[in-house]
Amino acid sequence: MLISLILQKISICTIDDIQRALLCKLFTDVVFRLVGASAPWLTLGDCEEIRQIYSVIARFAYYRRPGAFLVDTFPQLADSKLFNLISSWRKEGKEMQQKDTDIYRGFWERLKREMKEGTAPHSWGKGFIQSDYQKLGIDELGAIYAAYTVPFPS
Repeated sequence: MLISLILQKISICTIDDIQRALLCKLFTDVVFRLVGASAPWLTLGDCEEIRQIYSVIARFAYYRRPGAFLVDTFPQLADSKLFNLISSWRKEGKEMQQKDTDIYRGFWERLKREMKEGTAPHSWGKGFIQSDYQKLGIDELGAIYAAYTVPFPS
């Protein structure tokens, strides 16, 4: 019921049942990965973190649609200077990535601060920060995306 309301709120209620099920799983994974299972908003209701997560999911739903960009259907167009001159797909992609990065970085920085204070809840992101990812050649932006966007079994 809650997931159905969430999907309606982000205006993707017209997708078929299989896509809806996949988005429900993605939404659940994103919520618990971004803010942790013991986050205060779970009991407080609507808050800024939820609005940020809605925006990530809404962008995901919009841009993942088959045919959202012609270059998705014909990937060879990505190398065409003429196509890139008349198409906005790169610009929109960079804007989407920047918006998502800002949200993920906010959660990342808050988690790092909570870890220093000793108040961070157990989460995938906390374990990833503690894993010494730099020794594996992963920069901070790569770590942020790995900690908050890579699917893991639930």
